[in-house]
Amino acid sequence: MIWRAWRSEGLPILGLAIAAVGFVTGHLVLLAVGLFIWGLVYVAGRMAHRALQHLDVHLVLREAVTEPGRAADSEFCLKNPMPWPLMQVEWTLTIPTALTARGPGEAREMTHVKQQTLTGKLWVGPREEVRIRYQLTGVRRGRWPVGPGSFILHDPLSQTELVREDQEIQYLTVWPRRYSPPQSLWAASLKADRAAGRPWEMPDPLSVKGIRPYLPGDSVRHLAAYATARTQQLMVKELEPLTDQRVHVMLHPGASHQAWYGVDPEQFEDAISAAASLVEAAVLQGFAVELWATGAIPGHMRGIHLSARHPTELATLLTALAWLQPSGTMDDDLGALAAEFSQKARETPRLWVVSPRWPDLLTRALLSPPRRGLRPLFVAVASEIPGDVPSSVGPRWGFWQGRWFYA
Repeated sequence: MIWRAWRSEGLPILGLAIAAVGFVTGHLVLLAVGLFIWGLVYVAGRMAHRALQHLDVHLVLREAVTEPGRAADSEFCLKNPMPWPLMQVEWTLTIPTALTARGPGEAREMTHVKQQTLTGKLWVGPREEVRIRYQLTGVRRGRWPVGPGSFILHDPLSQTELVREDQEIQYLTVWPRRYSPPQSLWAASLKADRAAGRPWEMPDPLSVKGIRPYLPGDSVRHLAAYATARTQQLMVKELEPLTDQRVHVMLHPGASHQAWYGVDPEQFEDAISAAASLVEAAVLQGFAVELWATGAIPGHMRGIHLSARHPTELATLLTALAWLQPSGTMDDDLGALAAEFSQKARETPRLWVVSPRWPDLLTRALLSPPRRGLRPLFVAVASEIPGDVPSSVGPRWGFWQGRWFYA
């Protein structure tokens, strides 16, 4: 995008005035000087405008996702394809105040909009490409816009200021902070699911449903030795899933009345950090994870339901948690998510609930009447565990300001 910010008509008017005086008085020297000044200013302005028309301006984020406190590289690039230099070029790049930038130039903060402008000046040679490199660091999770950026050319002869802007906005995602859950949390969760063996091992997910003749393609590990000897033909065990081996993390970081009057930002961030920590730990332990969360992200305005069945899919869940924002319908969204969970989850799911308080709606939707084998683990995002948690809820943990504690 190009536009002319301002132009002083002083020199062109002066040149025309001198030429007019020379023409009236018959002084050819004055006429020539005036026409020369006017022509020089005109040519300089046309050259500046043409240069900006052919400039290649673009913003590049080398990393679209980063961790809190870790720098992400970005470049604001300007390529001059013309055979003459560009003098007094000023650049501006807009970023939110939640990001800190390390690079050339200076930062001017605009507190009323929570943004800052990175600005500086440079000289661009003929047919030269300039890359202005910044290291952007975010201390808080979020989806932060980087841009727009612009280059401003100040032409000293034509007294013209022309602006070339890159309207495209890049987004830098900062993942939530994660804190490793204690090993005893895993032990308590798996013990509640009647795990066999050591507390941190996965339970046996299969149960013998019956015996049937061997078919091509059956695993030899499922051969039934006694039935084979008795019938004198190959017999195999027919298996069925015993429990739902997925981990369901249900995040409810606030209530609707809190959203209207302002949520507690520290408690909201702690809830997201706790959920992100559980999700990451479960995926890295080899579990398939289902994330249920109230709130809003781009494209999902009434809660989210996402899944990850492999460590390579973990980024999807962490990105969703980084983008999550409170909404005024979180309590209503929790009811819809609980109903969907009841329909889709298997008979004995492993459910972890993360919330500042135990939602009464979950008691009515999932625990009244009690569901066979369902004893959800509750993580209270508070300095102490609330006392109104139903007895049918399983192990109770707390998370506050990066610290895990057992009820």
